[in-house]
Amino acid sequence: MQSKHPELPPERIAAALGGDRVAFSELYRCYAPRVRASVATAIRFRAELAPYLDDILSEVWARFLADGCRQLKSYDPERGAFGYYLRLRTWAMARMLAAQLLRRAALVELDDPFVSLFAEDGLEGRLQGREALTQLYEAVKARLDPVDLALFHHVYVEGQKIDDVGRGLGLSKDAAYRRSHRLRAKLQRIADELAPGPRPVPVGLLVAFVAIVEGLSDFHFGSS
Repeated sequence: MQSKHPELPPERIAAALGGDRVAFSELYRCYAPRVRASVATAIRFRAELAPYLDDILSEVWARFLADGCRQLKSYDPERGAFGYYLRLRTWAMARMLAAQLLRRAALVELDDPFVSLFAEDGLEGRLQGREALTQLYEAVKARLDPVDLALFHHVYVEGQKIDDVGRGLGLSKDAAYRRSHRLRAKLQRIADELAPGPRPVPVGLLVAFVAIVEGLSDFHFGSS
């Protein structure tokens, strides 16, 4: 199934990232709904962040525009369409900005994956194609037990609080945090096994990929 949203022609994307203001306006009009949807998806399970959605959205675009679109120049057409790339970058950046807000307001524990996975936007230059990430996700689903898989989806991907998810799984707060910590190491081991190399696939990239696949209704494994 193809995305219902069109892609801007490659030459216009290149022009936009090269500093052409008219082209960037075209890029903004084409992708703005997807960027907003990605930001909303990144914070939707944290009610305390709802009032900040527009602030986070504005900051995402400001960072994309800064320094001659430096944040977006790691886009590689060989790894997928620009819409795919932009959604991953937007979602991860929105999580990072949201985590900063929560830390400043002392509304989150520092070992909460909502904060620890996205303390900074570490995805620049480390994005993988959809096929590689799909294979990694399938391996994760096959190798995690039901409790770990529930923690992965509800805590890592959706961003729900560990305490709340743990209670639903019959875990104490301490047990839920310990299990979440072990889960992160387990996910990284799986990623390292499937994609060995000097720069391993970060867990945050897998989380962002699953979030946009499952959180945005028009985004599917085979679409842009």
